[in-house]
Amino acid sequence: MNTTVNATSSAAPLLCFGFADAAASPALKQIAAGRAVISGADQAATSAIIAKGAACGEALSFAAQYAGIVESIILISPDEAAAKRAGEIGAECQAQVLALAGTLDAESGAAATAIKQALPSCHLVYVFDTSKDMDIERPEALAKVARDFLARRDKFLVSNADGRITP
Repeated sequence: MNTTVNATSSAAPLLCFGFADAAASPALKQIAAGRAVISGADQAATSAIIAKGAACGEALSFAAQYAGIVESIILISPDEAAAKRAGEIGAECQAQVLALAGTLDAESGAAATAIKQALPSCHLVYVFDTSKDMDIERPEALAKVARDFLARRDKFLVSNADGRITP
């Protein structure tokens, strides 16, 4: 288990799925904003989850299993399996969800759209000029929208009319 990023705050930890090295991610360092960053599904005492790519389905399953604990989920570049999982869990997932897709990544765009349709509490945002690796390509843009979502949850609103985060 890795708890090396900003572990000084009393805010609930940010549970991470699908990152090769969560502690080294520039985007996660900005998103954490005083939260401990934990890798692995062995920590249930959290209120927020962030997942990337193929791990998005696992994060959704975890949130459904711990519906009373997980309040918010951020899905970065979800895949088709995550969209399928969202359809399976539907109302079991009580958390607020933010699905992020890059404008250069048609696969995650389609998956994020399907997740939004399956989960009534899902917000869909496109990050301009990014692919599956938006956390590396535009960490500041990703961090900005993720921090706002974690702070506001169901009151989250993207200010751009087309739902895209641009430079």
